[in-house]
Amino acid sequence: PLFVRPPCVPYPVRRTNCPVDYISVYFQACLGAAPIRAGVDTLPAALFIAFFALGAGGTVQAINKYTPPNIAGWVFIVVGFGVMSLLKADSSVAQWVGYQVLATAGIGVLYTAPIFTVLAPLSVERNASALAFFSFVRNFAYTWGVTIAATVLQNELKKKLPDAFLALLSDGVEIAYAAIPVISTLDEPLRTEVKNAFADSMSVVWKVMIGIGGLGFLSLALIREIPMQQMTDDRFGLHEGEKVSDEEKAAAEVAVIPEMTN
Repeated sequence: PLFVRPPCVPYPVRRTNCPVDYISVYFQACLGAAPIRAGVDTLPAALFIAFFALGAGGTVQAINKYTPPNIAGWVFIVVGFGVMSLLKADSSVAQWVGYQVLATAGIGVLYTAPIFTVLAPLSVERNASALAFFSFVRNFAYTWGVTIAATVLQNELKKKLPDAFLALLSDGVEIAYAAIPVISTLDEPLRTEVKNAFADSMSVVWKVMIGIGGLGFLSLALIREIPMQQMTDDRFGLHEGEKVSDEEKAAAEVAVIPEMTN
């Protein structure tokens, strides 16, 4: 039997921050793509995340409102994962490319749009600490997203994979990543059965993401549209040609000495 030591967070998604990268599992297990080819096939996701993230920031600046982009982002998330749940083991290129674009459009928008929601009610000098905490919460949530997706996939594969195939794997392994290298060596009809089981299991992962996205959409009811700051804080800028007098330098040194002695 095969044995692959399961990592805490599977390697193919350890580098990612959103469950949509589990699409690479679909490419390798269902379409028979090599790891490099699976990476190429995820280019629609990578490219459109950046495009929609920039577009969301530009939209907020243009309309001076942050609620509409947040609404659009969650709608894209729900619709995108909804159509991805329709992917089958024999889906066409047009389908998996188009479905990726819809899902990652929402992810891209929500990379940028919530930042304005966080900063709008705060004074400028509190922006740095607010963004630091926002980044921490987001990265913490990413960890849970990857873990939930991995758990759902593992449980579904246990239920849906043929017993003849599961017998080839050791107990306790991460089934998806232990099974993928073996699929191409299987004889028919077992190979097709395994591919279909992977597609059905991935569909459940996307459906779970629909539910989480739906909760995110409902959270929009808590957003208040507040006029955003239209000024900057001069204390954060550098002024060319500004000189400090000897008296100011001496006063600064006198102020520092007591702090050092304490």
